[in-house]
Amino acid sequence: MASRYGLEIRAADSVDAPGITELLQAAGLLAAAALAARLERLKAERATILLAIEWGPPSGLIVFHARQTLLADLPCAFVSTLVVGPDARRRGI
Repeated sequence: MASRYGLEIRAADSVDAPGITELLQAAGLLAAAALAARLERLKAERATILLAIEWGPPSGLIVFHARQTLLADLPCAFVSTLVVGPDARRRGI
């Protein structure tokens, strides 16, 4: 999914692990050596992993999981990870 502003939103894959590692480090979060395996495990558990990419490494990342609740017939989204790189903050990502 692209926009006229050059921002692309797409599903992440294990090949994105280096760029995600760079994003997590820039945000001051610890990056695991086994990040590619964690991405694959999340996908196997049917988590949705989306990247926001402008030019270069990812600018943002969201991981969410569909969960059933007592209050709704349809599943709700549980956000387990939400990261925006320091240089991309306050720019609509």
